[in-house]
Formats: sequence, structure tokens, C-alpha cells
Amino acid sequence: MPGDEGLIAGAIPDPWAFDRWLKGSAWVVGLGALATFVRWRKKQQAMQQAMQAVPAWTAPSEATGNIAPVIEVEYKRLPN
Repeated sequence: MPGDEGLIAGAIPDPWAFDRWLKGSAWVVGLGALATFVRWRKKQQAMQQAMQAVPAWTAPSEATGNIAPVIEVEYKRLPN
């Protein structure tokens, strides 16, 4: 029969339709990646400008040397 293509032949998509779909998908993914990069770069630049505005940290005047806390522990041995 001329109009009856069969179950399998009717399920195979047109190769040119797939090609158009693939190119369209590539454009969508590419634009999304570009937009994500632009958003990340703007955030990075804003963070760098914010870091330049923060003054440098200076140590308190009483902490002149390498001072560490001293912890004293008393212990007793347990009987065997």
C-alpha cells in the first residue's frame, strides 16, 4: 500500500528535522553558558572591589609576639 509506511518506518524522524533541533539546542546551551559566565564575572568584579574597600587588618598592640595560651592539666593514674 502506498500510504502505509509501517510502524518502524513511521517512527524514524526526518534527519533534517533532527539537524535543525540539534543546532537550535546548541544555540540555547551556548547562550545559557555565556549568560552564566557574564553573571559570574560581574559577581567576581564586585567582590574584588569590595575587598579593596576593606582596610588592612592590624594586630592589637598587646599581641606583639607569638603568644599561645598555656593549658595546665593535672592527672592521676588509675589503679590497675
